[in-house]
Amino acid sequence: KVYDHFGDERFVDCKNLQDYTTRIIDDLGDLTGQPCYVFAHSHGCLAALAVARELGSSCRKLYVAARRPPDMPLLDEVWSVSSADELKKLSGNKLLRGLIAAWPNEVLEQFKDEDPLPPPIEDAMNVVKQQYAQPALGIGSAESSAVAEGPLAPGPWDVPILALAAADERPLGETAKKVSGWERYTSEGNFALAVVEKVGHMALMSDKSQSELVPIVLTDLLQVWWREQASAATS
Repeated sequence: KVYDHFGDERFVDCKNLQDYTTRIIDDLGDLTGQPCYVFAHSHGCLAALAVARELGSSCRKLYVAARRPPDMPLLDEVWSVSSADELKKLSGNKLLRGLIAAWPNEVLEQFKDEDPLPPPIEDAMNVVKQQYAQPALGIGSAESSAVAEGPLAPGPWDVPILALAAADERPLGETAKKVSGWERYTSEGNFALAVVEKVGHMALMSDKSQSELVPIVLTDLLQVWWREQASAATS
């Protein structure tokens, strides 16, 4: 199944991360008792971690693409604010400038010198605010308590993680060095990092880059499946 971490009508009124996680688990229904593999891109990786941990032993592996781990503040570095409340107060232009400084966008680049922004672009920045101004995700240093405990806390976990990074990320973005921090979220020996060359943050999920990304994930999935089959045959 595919879930959109923002805009899906089934989840737009979620009050917090636990509410969102519970609704996904309920929507999965009987699938929660079957072997599953969780894949997420960018901001969706935070909710994916919570869902994967809620699935328990049913989750065989977590794949996270182009996102620093939850315990690494994002708001501070990208927008120089430390909380969701501070982010909400930023003008559309300041929000846009921080956004494209970290994650380039050719369309938005055209409007970086306009203040106020044209209505359609201002509307787009309001969507960005709704995505990132969520205290429950603890993506600002002032909200780190949201990560210190609960499903987003780092620590040993039996489920292996494959983290994927785009080679052409900007320094403020989701660099391979930052993405490698997901190693803190699984047990020793259960982490691997793969870097997709010649693509940036959003391009990682484009049709062109998927020609490199998909084989990496599918090959890994097959390896996991074969190991499980071999283990079952010998037990």
